[in-house]
Amino acid sequence: MIRSLKRLSHERNGFSAVELLLGLAITAVIVSAVVPAARGWHEGGKFRATLKTATGLAEAVRHYRAATGSWPASWTDLSGRYLTTLLPTNPWGAGFALSATTSYAEITTTVPLSSPPGGSLPAIASLSPVPGGARLTVRVALPGEAVDLEFERKRLTGV
Repeated sequence: MIRSLKRLSHERNGFSAVELLLGLAITAVIVSAVVPAARGWHEGGKFRATLKTATGLAEAVRHYRAATGSWPASWTDLSGRYLTTLLPTNPWGAGFALSATTSYAEITTTVPLSSPPGGSLPAIASLSPVPGGARLTVRVALPGEAVDLEFERKRLTGV
């Protein structure tokens, strides 16, 4: 009787192969669910940073226009007083382009995403498809100036 009690109270050491495989399978399922979500958060953060940089550049362009009466021809016109960096880039390493007409200026950059993660774009921004992603365009107009109807159509439809 004492021997049988000793056998019952004897604890085993370690895990069986089935328990180890089950633990690995559960871990694999959790990792496969978390990694894509974390990547989406990372890309969404990059897109939000790009949009924030573009709107900051738009403010610098707007201030330049209000002070000088004309749109800047390049980023060098803004360097110093309106802009601290000469060649701004987005988190993916692509540069921002600046172009101007008589009634507005546009800031564009290419992002490797086809749509904005987690929401819609502000009224001054639009996305249009290009090979390898999308072109983000931020239109800069002075307060009180009408926004171009073609730009508004592209912003709303994405085409």
